[in-house]
Amino acid sequence: MIVNVIYQDLLRLNPMKKIEIELILPQGALFYQNINLFIYKQYINFLYKLNCFVVDQKCCSCPLSKECYYYHCTGENFKYYPNILIENPIFTQAIFQKEEVLKISFFIIGEDIKHMNYINLFFQSYLNQKIQGYFFYLKNINMIDCNQKNISLNHIMISSCIKTTHFTDEYNQMINYYNKHYLAQYNNLSNYMVDIKNIKHSQQEGIQFKTKKIVPRGFTYQISFNEDINIPLDILYIGIGHFNFIGGGELET
Repeated sequence: MIVNVIYQDLLRLNPMKKIEIELILPQGALFYQNINLFIYKQYINFLYKLNCFVVDQKCCSCPLSKECYYYHCTGENFKYYPNILIENPIFTQAIFQKEEVLKISFFIIGEDIKHMNYINLFFQSYLNQKIQGYFFYLKNINMIDCNQKNISLNHIMISSCIKTTHFTDEYNQMINYYNKHYLAQYNNLSNYMVDIKNIKHSQQEGIQFKTKKIVPRGFTYQISFNEDINIPLDILYIGIGHFNFIGGGELET
């Protein structure tokens, strides 16, 4: 097993980091459910077990919620925007041959270094080298800074579920939450004239955590702006909105 942890300017404030995990499946695998959602669910429940000290209380009424790491990093029990997201494309590989590598990617908003330690512990010990009954070897864990440059564009396609058709409001609410709670440094979008078309209702696969069930429901659509806007590349990586932590609000340019 080789664990490579790359800390790039760790003391410098960076809006986002990516953690890349490679798992070798010596016997191959046939996963019966979305492997990205499965791993994310297991990881969030793992955080809950380690950090919740009042298990008979709901998060919203818990007297320790303000000091609770689980409550903090899940965006107040998924009421808002978690600071730990998983890459979950629309099409996910389910069949793996012997010795094939399963690649998992998490994104961390802000300078929450605790997640790196938790993710190491999660894959090295907690899972006991098995996922859905299939044995794995941990090959690599890498943490890198995401690209902070902006991209200029005048149209976007929302290709997976976003909660609302009010794109600018949803974008600004998300980054303002990131800035306030996770010490990120994103800029708001101005109130550009927006033309929305090809609106379709959308629903994605739900996920049940220890504390809450999430079933993404909303829309997909295309957006055109009356002038070029600047969006950070790292926001393009993770998408927009309340469901981006499990692949919702995916942006295509």
